[in-house]
Amino acid sequence: NARWPFHRGVALGRLGRFADALSQIEKSLTLDPTPIPPRLALSEVLAELDRTKDAIARLEDGITNVEADS
Repeated sequence: NARWPFHRGVALGRLGRFADALSQIEKSLTLDPTPIPPRLALSEVLAELDRTKDAIARLEDGITNVEADS
C-alpha cells in the first residue's frame, strides 16, 4: 500500500526530517507512481533539501502519468 509511506513522509517533512521524508515518499512512488499528491510532496521535500532541479524534474516526470483529459 503506497498510502502509508506517503503519509509518513509528509509527517516527517512537517517535522523537518527531510531526508527521512524523502525516502518514504520515494518508496510510496515506487509502489504506485501514478498519484499526484506524493509527487507534489516529493518536490517540496527536494526543494527543502536545496535540490530544486530534481524537484522540477520529478514534477515533469509525473506529467506523463496524468491522463490527457484530466
